[in-house]
Amino acid sequence: MIYLPRVEPIVDFSTLTDAQRHRSKMMGRKGRPDASNVMRIMLKFPQAASINEGLDIRQDHHVLTMRMFQFTCQRTLWLYDCEYLWSRHRLSAQRDGINDDDLLAVAKGPSNTRLKWLDDVFANAADELYFEHRLSDETWNAMHAYHPEAVADAIGTYCVYVLMAAFANSVGAQLEDDVPGYRPELVDLRQSGEQRLRTLSAPPAGGYPTRLKPVEPADYNQAQITAIKPLRGDKIADTKLMRSFLHFPAFVTTIVSFILRQKDCLLPQRLVHVGGLRTAWLYGCENVWAQEKAVCRTLGLSDADIREVAVGSSSAKIHGADKLMVAAVDEMHTNGRLSDETWSGILAYGEEAPLDVIGVHALYTYMSTMANTLGVELEDGAIGFSEQERARPWRGRDGR
Repeated sequence: MIYLPRVEPIVDFSTLTDAQRHRSKMMGRKGRPDASNVMRIMLKFPQAASINEGLDIRQDHHVLTMRMFQFTCQRTLWLYDCEYLWSRHRLSAQRDGINDDDLLAVAKGPSNTRLKWLDDVFANAADELYFEHRLSDETWNAMHAYHPEAVADAIGTYCVYVLMAAFANSVGAQLEDDVPGYRPELVDLRQSGEQRLRTLSAPPAGGYPTRLKPVEPADYNQAQITAIKPLRGDKIADTKLMRSFLHFPAFVTTIVSFILRQKDCLLPQRLVHVGGLRTAWLYGCENVWAQEKAVCRTLGLSDADIREVAVGSSSAKIHGADKLMVAAVDEMHTNGRLSDETWSGILAYGEEAPLDVIGVHALYTYMSTMANTLGVELEDGAIGFSEQERARPWRGRDGR
């Protein structure tokens, strides 16, 4: 779907502020006057767009073939109904030998009979992350057989386009004149009403099976040392979570820019971690939930408040800014877009705050899907899902 525009792209690059000029340079080809509408809109968020630094590096150097990348990317964009980015990527997919029949199969999802072997594996990966919030054993094994870093790059591709879909949909990016939107058969499929509901049973007690143990600091190689260096002195650097991620140093390099931005963003830290807590709940990630629950307690949330974050935006007991942040996460998780009311509320924190909110959700989507996939154990002494939290009904399509 193409939404009404909320933010227009920059047209006259002679009017760029110093911050926008710096961001334009950092964005390279994506920050030029001939760049896409969505990237010229992102230039209006020059500080918050620092999250893209790690993304751009990895997206240009991932181990996936362009065909694998396109299948995971396009399936994610279809699940979040981002017509703008789907349509732009359709053109690049065609250059990679993917035709419209292939893309129709991607849109049909796992029920299609056209996609075979690795095409199907990488398209289906987006479904597993979206619906089940982790990669299955079958997908894990197939990707690992292809390349040891393919799992991280598939999860990274999914999470990049969770962010980009929420951004493009929320700012109302408009199609360029030379980029057609959904083809008629895709419009028919979208309107068929046969979309699979996003439901999930409670994650297993004790967490998911561990696939990779945390790397011990004494065993770090140079790539791992370089990847974790920007977080030196931060508690998160020594956690089982980050040390497990270090099996994929490039993955860590990507999320470091998110972590650093969330510490220096326009949002109060309480809202950052309420957003992280809600995202971890929706993705059923006990490790990240425990991490964020501990931080939220230091920021003034009671156990009762934390349980209401689990209830979500439907809760009558969560109010004010906390409710705004929970609503934002729920909207991105369910609809891939911030509503008018939530967008307006977030702007109270500054013009760039909407991208900061989208970035928080993307960061914790990264951490939760990877933690679930790797089966990262709880930190020593951490408190995961309490009996009271597990006792409430888990979640349906709207997170309730």
